[in-house]
Amino acid sequence: MRNLALVLGIGAIAALTAPTAFADGAATATSDAPDATTIVRYVDLKAGRYELEVDNTSSLGYIKSFRWQSPGQLQLTGVTHVEGGRCVITDNTIDCSGAQRGIAPPSCTCRVGGHMTVEFTATGNAPKFNGRYWTYFGLESDTQITSVNPVEYTIPSWVSGEGDLPLCDPGTQPSSTNVCQVQ
Repeated sequence: MRNLALVLGIGAIAALTAPTAFADGAATATSDAPDATTIVRYVDLKAGRYELEVDNTSSLGYIKSFRWQSPGQLQLTGVTHVEGGRCVITDNTIDCSGAQRGIAPPSCTCRVGGHMTVEFTATGNAPKFNGRYWTYFGLESDTQITSVNPVEYTIPSWVSGEGDLPLCDPGTQPSSTNVCQVQ
């Protein structure tokens, strides 16, 4: 039973990360990478408090606005705190706009850019207790980028001066004298 509870817990945590937001609903012709990564965290699940984080991973520019569609079992009841912009609930979605220019793009597509954090309340996803352990249910949701402010330069895919490390020889580990990466 303990293994089953662990598997259910890991499955619920894994289901909360959804890196699938593309500008205009599709990947660009030059990249399969999503333009944003969405993470939903439980803050206080029994009280119906959650946190939504949207990270800009786009090579296009600033994310001006996005829409987060909640899953069917989750009924949004309010936005309690926002860092990095403004958000409102409309038709069981959270519609957000970034502050000033928007959510900043990364300095390199090998890194994450700026982010927006939204704390909200909802009902309909409470954990179930069977007398021995709690079962937590994951969320499948959809983030749609609705507006992007493109930058007038190319965002690089690597950082100058930070080249790849050589592979470590078999049986060795990285150290201060052996600078390498494990295979």
